[in-house]
Amino acid sequence: MKLIIASGPNKGAIFDVPEGSCTLGRAHANQIVLYDRRASARHAAIEPTDGAHTLRDLGSSNGTYVNGRLVAFAELKPGDLIQVGDTVLAFEHLPPDECEAPFRVVRDTAEGTAAIRATVPRTESSALPDPRATAVDVGELREDRRKLLALYRVNTAIDACGETRELLARVLEEIFDVLRADRGFVMLLDERTGDLLPAAMRRRHAAEATEEVAISPAITHQVIDVGEAVLTTEASDPGAGRSTMCAPLHGRQRLQGIIYLDAPAARPFSARDLQLLTVMANQLGVAIENARLLEARLADERFAAIGQAIAGLSHYIKNILGCMQGGAQILQRGLDEDDRTRLLRGWDILRRNERKISELVLDMLNYSGAPEPLLDPVQVNDLVDEVAESLGADAEKEFRVERDLAPDLPVAQLDSTAIHRCLLDLLSNAIEALPNEGGVVHLITRHDPAEQMLRISVADNGCGIEPEFLPRIFDAFVTTKGAKGTGLGLAVVDKLAKEHGGRVEVESERGRGSTFTLVLPVQPGPAGRIEN
Repeated sequence: MKLIIASGPNKGAIFDVPEGSCTLGRAHANQIVLYDRRASARHAAIEPTDGAHTLRDLGSSNGTYVNGRLVAFAELKPGDLIQVGDTVLAFEHLPPDECEAPFRVVRDTAEGTAAIRATVPRTESSALPDPRATAVDVGELREDRRKLLALYRVNTAIDACGETRELLARVLEEIFDVLRADRGFVMLLDERTGDLLPAAMRRRHAAEATEEVAISPAITHQVIDVGEAVLTTEASDPGAGRSTMCAPLHGRQRLQGIIYLDAPAARPFSARDLQLLTVMANQLGVAIENARLLEARLADERFAAIGQAIAGLSHYIKNILGCMQGGAQILQRGLDEDDRTRLLRGWDILRRNERKISELVLDMLNYSGAPEPLLDPVQVNDLVDEVAESLGADAEKEFRVERDLAPDLPVAQLDSTAIHRCLLDLLSNAIEALPNEGGVVHLITRHDPAEQMLRISVADNGCGIEPEFLPRIFDAFVTTKGAKGTGLGLAVVDKLAKEHGGRVEVESERGRGSTFTLVLPVQPGPAGRIEN
């Protein structure tokens, strides 16, 4: 079975329903991920029961609907429509092209059995002929209008799909609808080997056994080497043969592959069909090339970011290990000389650097974790007091903490561990920015009844942030501390706040200090799930 997104974000995406249980929702831990802010992190589950499938709501915020009816539990039947947030999914049998009996593309060894009826050179493949100049009656004009609408839908599909596999599936579906082919596939050129490899296939009718689709080398030569689209009909037995079309997928820079369609010779393709397929193939070829270029660029950027992250983390960990080695040497000298002062000093250095390693590991786990906060009733003022007291005992500077905590704060549904981590990072940054003398940290909490949001501010009178750094302070591995920082702390704070449906606001003036404000909803928004 399949789940096909019929409307909503990522329309047209197709998901396999596994044999076992699966969950769907916004969190990346689900087997079926929905990019819909009105869907809960874990919205619903599909489970096999006695040869059928049942849908179970997992306590979602906005409910789960089957065929327009709110359900907590429902048995699914083919054709049912499931609504999750703004997304509508169709529960369907495997489409014909996805059935258990696929077809294989093989080389045709019987030369000369296919007669070429029409070709479209590359120079004439960018536009359709004017229907007013070629149509001879009203029926042909209606048919041309239908094909122009299909061309528009292909353009829309190309604009909506970013991933190559989804793009090919959507375009093949539109081409099948307008050209009434029986079988079709897209083969893409492997950029390393130059071989043609199947990338997408579709069949209108199911088959019980694997079929073979034979392509003549003469056709592939005409399409790939000459660059022409080709319409052929098998000459050996016109009544029982196949009518085929094959067109090149030209990008702006190079050939990307080919698209092939066939149908019974009893209802053959026309030269107009070939012209339409060629125009669609050109658009698809450019889209595939753009998608490949984007994927390559993202891969390069990802590797560059990984290298930068590893370099930064390695440098930071090396500095911490150097400090720990120094602390261990002082500790050893204290043991050798029975010097309690040195023992305490060495132990303090080891303890502080061990805490830095622990904080680094927590930051990495929080930054890479799935966006699914576990919500509990939290009194924010108690959480602020707890974090402030835990930091004050270990601070390396003398400073003063001034608290302005609103007494009328409502109890909020928050992930207390995540918000504790956010406040810990913000307070640590504020203390590090303070001057050696006269440092003050202000902790302020407020409630905005109009927006039903809590505001938790951490302000300092430290060095402030350079204006050119402000737009990038929440980017991972961007730090103003040089070798003393990893650049993960504020990235984690920003990520955790967004997972709660909130945000982080910052104001800073160089030489006068900074104010970071966590803005969080009192009740859970699109993100998060409440733990019973």
